[in-house]
Amino acid sequence: GALVIEWGYDVPFNKHEEFKTWLIANEAKIVQYQPEGIRYRGTYAVSATSEKHSGLYRTIWSFKTLHELETFSDEIHTGSNFAQLVDQLSAFRDRERGADNSQQMYQPVRCAHRLG
Repeated sequence: GALVIEWGYDVPFNKHEEFKTWLIANEAKIVQYQPEGIRYRGTYAVSATSEKHSGLYRTIWSFKTLHELETFSDEIHTGSNFAQLVDQLSAFRDRERGADNSQQMYQPVRCAHRLG
C-alpha cells in the first residue's frame, strides 16, 4: 500500500494468552473480509525497541490510496464482518490511564513533503 499505519499498544498482562489465541483464530478472517484498498499486515509483539511508552504490540495496516485511509474509520463503524473483527481486535487494547500506546503513519518518500 501507498500508506502504512502502525498502531502501538499494550494488552493487559493477564489477557496475553487470550489475545494470542484470538489472533490465531481470526487473522485470516480479517484478511478475508478486508475492504478493497485496505490491507491488514499483521499484529506483532515487540521484541526490541528504543521507543518508550509506545506499547508492546503493533498492528500494521496499509492503504492503497489516501481515500481508503480517509474512509477506514467509517468502514470500521459499519457493522460488517470486517468491522466486527477490528472491534474485537481493538477490545484487547489496554485502556487504563497511562497504558502505553502510539500511532505512526508512514508514506513513501516520493509522495512526502519535506519535513523539518
